[in-house]
Amino acid sequence: MQRADRRFRARSERRLAVQASSTRRFRPIRRRFAVWGAAFAAPLLAVGLISGPASAQARQLTTGPHGSARTADGGPPAGAQVITSMQSGYGTVLATASGAALYTFSGDELGFHLPTACTPANSTPVSGTTVECTQIWLPLLASGPLYGVRGVQTRLLGTVARPDSSAPQVTYDGHPLYSFAPDAGVPGEVGGENIAAFLGIWHLVSISGQPDAGVATVSLELTANGPVLSTSTAKGTRTLYMLTADTAGPSRRQEGNSNCQDHSRCGKKGDNAMGARDRGGPGAQSSCLSTTGCSSIWPPLLTSGRVIAGPGVSQSLLGTTRRPSGQMQVTYDGHPLYLFAFDLGTGAPPGLTNGEDLIDNEAHGVWYTLAATGLPDPGQITLGAASVTISGSSDTVLTATSGFTGGLFTLYSFSADTATTSACEASCARVWPPLLTSAPPLAGTGVTQGLVGSISRPDGTFQVTYDGHPLYLFSQDSPGALATSTAAAVPPSTNGVGVSAFGGTFSAVASSGTLIP
Repeated sequence: MQRADRRFRARSERRLAVQASSTRRFRPIRRRFAVWGAAFAAPLLAVGLISGPASAQARQLTTGPHGSARTADGGPPAGAQVITSMQSGYGTVLATASGAALYTFSGDELGFHLPTACTPANSTPVSGTTVECTQIWLPLLASGPLYGVRGVQTRLLGTVARPDSSAPQVTYDGHPLYSFAPDAGVPGEVGGENIAAFLGIWHLVSISGQPDAGVATVSLELTANGPVLSTSTAKGTRTLYMLTADTAGPSRRQEGNSNCQDHSRCGKKGDNAMGARDRGGPGAQSSCLSTTGCSSIWPPLLTSGRVIAGPGVSQSLLGTTRRPSGQMQVTYDGHPLYLFAFDLGTGAPPGLTNGEDLIDNEAHGVWYTLAATGLPDPGQITLGAASVTISGSSDTVLTATSGFTGGLFTLYSFSADTATTSACEASCARVWPPLLTSAPPLAGTGVTQGLVGSISRPDGTFQVTYDGHPLYLFSQDSPGALATSTAAAVPPSTNGVGVSAFGGTFSAVASSGTLIP
């Protein structure tokens, strides 16, 4: 027993010696941590992020990349602005600590630089008075460090400066957040979901950061061009559009790829914007052709589940494609679908088609409504004429009018075509959109009706011809305008003249029917 006691005391003495040695070895490191802690605490105290004295009891914060914060023990800091989640009929969505649902707005997609953004400048007349967007949709302003609970990711919380407020607005995954005034006082109310107003669409926000669009419905509505695709919103149906610059799926059951993106939301760039095909299908990347807020002006039709087909719409033609942001966009016959901001005014009636035949030199394509067959429905096209200067010579060339904007664009022929057949398809047709019509085309001032005609394309659409030449637009042209009482004429650009590509050469078409050059 005595020998055992001696062995136990010896082991204890050796253990104490090792502990004393370890304490001496780590004491300088402890001093360095104390110095670093004091260095970080001083600026935090200066900006008020730590309350009380700099002591062991002070709650030190870790500030995230967007001004979000948390305490060392993981709880919300004193004075924090808490963003939480709640259950709704649309799943788990963001809310304020008081239970007010939070929304995102399609018009803010590129910040507050466009007329579609929710600022006081975006207003509408209601009952003899003017109502500003921010009177109905209240920006959630940052009042302290941001903190997420109940699944809300603090790292996704941030702020953005507003042009109409000294306080920044709270964002989630880059989307500015709002509450809906009619929801006030009723915790859990989600009356603002899927409302079309103030030139955009309003959606709840999921904890993943995506707008929670619910399940989209695609139906038909009657317009001046006949029945075209539309979607249901909380305030009635709104017209849907396709963009010729998009990559349609290789079959009706395969998804296309949207080229209506903004650099602020883009993922990796795709292929050559001058005609090489972007990679289609789920998870595809956009070539990011637009830098001016394409998805603010043309909000994509989003869905959170399998799309519902209304009467007259084919369920087999409905699909989805994943945008670079992760959102699921509805497709029809492979064409990604969009709404148009200027159909989305407060109290706007159904059936508006302000985006029809709009030639978009920023998105490098033409916007069309769609028939239930999945084909573009451009309506009846009227050819015009305008004076231009090409290689130092003045000529009068055929033009097309860009929808309700009235811009004029030069029309071209393709040397590989015949009088009855177009050789410009697929990638060629995205760079050189054929001029389509849904009814016998008409001749405007300076154009000869007897030279106007049309041919059938392989996809079932009809292309306008002039003197036996199928007609095209060029995606890299800019618009012109006719003279008015207050402004001189602006000639349309002719950037496509003489371009050789896709097995032929493109020429402008004179009103006489001759080709230039």
